[in-house]
Amino acid sequence: MPVARTVSDPPAETRLLVESRDMHQCVRCGGSWHWAGMSIHHRRPRSHRFPGLNNPSNLIVLCGSGSVGCHAWVHQHPLEAYANGWLVHGTKDETDPLKVPVLTKQHGRVLLDDEGGWTPCAQ
Repeated sequence: MPVARTVSDPPAETRLLVESRDMHQCVRCGGSWHWAGMSIHHRRPRSHRFPGLNNPSNLIVLCGSGSVGCHAWVHQHPLEAYANGWLVHGTKDETDPLKVPVLTKQHGRVLLDDEGGWTPCAQ
């Protein structure tokens, strides 16, 4: 059964772009289609609305959901999640996901762009 989408969910074409960029694997653990499934995670939270909410630079693939898997882990461990770019502060106007590196299991520390690509960063 398809998961119901909300107005804050990215469009299907953006989801496909992000899933492809992340190699259909969890960015945090590298697992593919984990027992808990996969989800698109907003690095800068949905609760902190901004114009780039559903841009690819703000989205990563994580296993699980907000209550299980790495998706839940990210929300339960915010200090490490912010340090690794899995979360981006939404309360600071100057914080732009395009400028915050994210640690990925697939490629190491990278900057994400809005075209579905990434650029390596210094560790």
